[in-house]
Amino acid sequence: QAENQAPRNEIDLTHLLPASCHDTWELVLNFMYQDRVLNGAPQQHGHRNVTGPNIVTVENAVPLFKIAHVLRIPTLAHHCVHWMLNNQDVNASFDMLSAAIKLAPGLDSIENMCIPIIARKFSQVDVDRFLSLDMSSLTQIFVGTSNQQQQKVCEVTVHYLRNVEDEDQEQVFLQLSQFIRQMRTK
Repeated sequence: QAENQAPRNEIDLTHLLPASCHDTWELVLNFMYQDRVLNGAPQQHGHRNVTGPNIVTVENAVPLFKIAHVLRIPTLAHHCVHWMLNNQDVNASFDMLSAAIKLAPGLDSIENMCIPIIARKFSQVDVDRFLSLDMSSLTQIFVGTSNQQQQKVCEVTVHYLRNVEDEDQEQVFLQLSQFIRQMRTK
């Protein structure tokens, strides 16, 4: 009898979604099965307004969006985008950009939202924050900074180069050399 059964069409989500999304999986299930309101906005329930818990945070906004994107859950994606648009300070933008780089592909829209914010607030950012970025994002931020920031661009570039693995140093130097205006010998 077992021979006549059709093969089951199963998808293993642990292979479909990056490991850093796995911790947010329970939130997605709660959202889908308990109809929680993710951004704390009131929702009609009979005659009274009910506000759900605000479970979108800077730590999970990008992983939740990635899950919504991969599994095609538009309402969840909408909640994440809504949260991101309301939390566009430079620190949140750094965290979201770093997460989007790690969880790529498919998150270009998040990268494109964060990069200009970081470029505008470039002077306020600690040089160590830039170490979490990839070459492409770093270059785009540098290109978007104002001319008054050239000294700091140079400082960030040199700091970034000092923290690159030895085998990658030459390639990184070649890509970033356009942003180095001066170097101190130390």
